[in-house]
This record gives sequence, structure tokens and C-alpha cells, in this order.
Amino acid sequence: MKHIASILLAALLLMPAARAQTFMSGDEVAKALVGNTAQGSMTTPGGTTTEYTVYLTPDGKMKMRQVTKSLSQNVTTAGTWQVHSGQFCFHTTRDIMWNCYKFQRLAEDRIAMSDGISPARIELVVRNGNVAKL
Repeated sequence: MKHIASILLAALLLMPAARAQTFMSGDEVAKALVGNTAQGSMTTPGGTTTEYTVYLTPDGKMKMRQVTKSLSQNVTTAGTWQVHSGQFCFHTTRDIMWNCYKFQRLAEDRIAMSDGISPARIELVVRNGNVAKL
């Protein structure tokens, strides 16, 4: 019995620890996105996919294109962005209020954004400069 307990203890000690989700600060997100183009997509639980392209300028302005093919929507909006209370936030001409999101770094050129409430998240690929010409 003592031998089994030792084996179980050794197995537990060798198991990788569960990694807590770590989020980027608003300043880290701004550093990754400002002056660059981020592109990604999100699929709702209902199956509707929207593709996003976003370009942020250093002076707090942004342009975003949203394309939802199944709904025949292709909309480009302007807006502003800011870091507020450690979160990255933006407001477009179509929004009533500011939208603040949490971001996680997935790789050097990939980040994921989530509102922290819905299960949907957007994975963004970041490319240098305004490659989408928004």
C-alpha cells in the first residue's frame, strides 16, 4: 500500500500544473496592434461567421471592416481606441458605448480577443503596416 501511495504521489508531482489564463495588458495590446493590420474571424453559436479586418493608428483612430457573407454584409466603420483601466477598448460610429476586451497572446503574430462573457472569441493575425488599405 505504501508503494502505491508513493507511485501516486510521484505521478502527481510529474503532472504539468494547470496553466491559468493570462491576459495581455491594454498597453501590450496597443503595442501589438497600433500601426498594424489585424485580421480574423468569429463564428457565433448559431453558425454565422463574420470576418474582421482592423487597422489602428497611433493617434487613437481606427478603421474596421466586417464581412458576414451569409448575411451579404460588408461594412467599414471608423472609430477610436484607447487603453482604459488596463483593458483595450474601442468605439466605432456604429456603437452606442465603448467595447472593452481581454486579449491573450497565442504566438508572436497571433492574439485572441474575448469579451469575457460570451464563449465566442476572435483570433487575430497581426501583420505589419496597413496591408488591408483600410
